[in-house]
Amino acid sequence: MALRSRRKLAVFVFQVMTAVPAVQAQDCRVWTSPMPENRGSHAMVYDSMRGAAVLFGGSGDALGGWTWEWDGAAWNLVSTTGPTPRIEHAMAYDARRGVAVLFGGWDGSTNGETWEWNGFAWKLVATTGPSPRREHAMAYDAVRGVTVLFGGHDSADSGETWEWDGHAWKLVAATGPSPRSNHAMAYDARRGVTVLFGGGYYPDYKGDTWAWDGASWRRVSVTGPSSRTDAAMAYDVSRGVTVLYGGYSYDES
Repeated sequence: MALRSRRKLAVFVFQVMTAVPAVQAQDCRVWTSPMPENRGSHAMVYDSMRGAAVLFGGSGDALGGWTWEWDGAAWNLVSTTGPTPRIEHAMAYDARRGVAVLFGGWDGSTNGETWEWNGFAWKLVATTGPSPRREHAMAYDAVRGVTVLFGGHDSADSGETWEWDGHAWKLVAATGPSPRSNHAMAYDARRGVTVLFGGGYYPDYKGDTWAWDGASWRRVSVTGPSSRTDAAMAYDVSRGVTVLYGGYSYDES
């Protein structure tokens, strides 16, 4: 069985077996926990207006549905309501409107909702737009004031590019990088482009770098980091560079 299938099957079986009792138990513990419990496949963004990092979801003992914020000194549990508990969703911070945008993920099935967090409460803002998907990536284009979404997976990997302007989703490109999921994206403010790297599943890991300028994708490099999936990227404003760390590749040899 391929690595992807083994990993997904193991996660699914574990979550189905443990979801109900684990969620009930975690509800009791969450009020006394000083920080989020161990988890993976969550999403985080930095809220520059309020100076806090926002974390939602993920999976540890069970799927998480709580919202935490890190203020530089401590974690604070700020909401236990909003989107359903989920993993493999994506978030981006819309600096113009001061909201964290969340789309999709897996909550027992692949999800296609769009939610926004304003620092006080979550609001479901759209149920139409990109098809339900998980393992996609999003980045906020500060010059054009839109959240850019690429790729993701449901029954197959997607190669679509969508943009969210705070009111509606728009499909802006159906071609560009090859269809993929588990890639990384970040917005390069100096050059005004969204940068995408890697992604894929065994044995087809990607190692190409692309840039989206709001009108078209351009492949800017096929060299650099080795082909990988599940890497993380962030833009360093002071030095004007995009930083990539980690990821996963698999070699059966």
